[in-house]
Amino acid sequence: SIGIYAFRDCRGMEQITLSKNITSIENYTFDCCSSLKSVIIPGKVKKIGEDIFYGCDNLTEVTIPKSVDSICNNIFDPDSKIAKIKVYHNSYAENWCKANGYSAKIVYLD
Repeated sequence: SIGIYAFRDCRGMEQITLSKNITSIENYTFDCCSSLKSVIIPGKVKKIGEDIFYGCDNLTEVTIPKSVDSICNNIFDPDSKIAKIKVYHNSYAENWCKANGYSAKIVYLD
């Protein structure tokens, strides 16, 4: 797993390649990574913690795999510029997006 505040305040980081072996992303992992633009969550991740993208002012795109079966209520900053949340049909991530007001941001991967 990636621990709490693992990349906090990495303000110059625009992109990141995460290990394919990660199974969870803990709370506030990318807190205040204000230059981060896009994140692809690896296919073995099951849990996405709270506010992982809080303060990521330039984040516009996130890809969430089918493997995810737990997403905390608040993963994005309320002022987020998120434009695309890439998910699979009938996935937990799709249902989470719809339940949390992100239906218009969904882009299907299948």
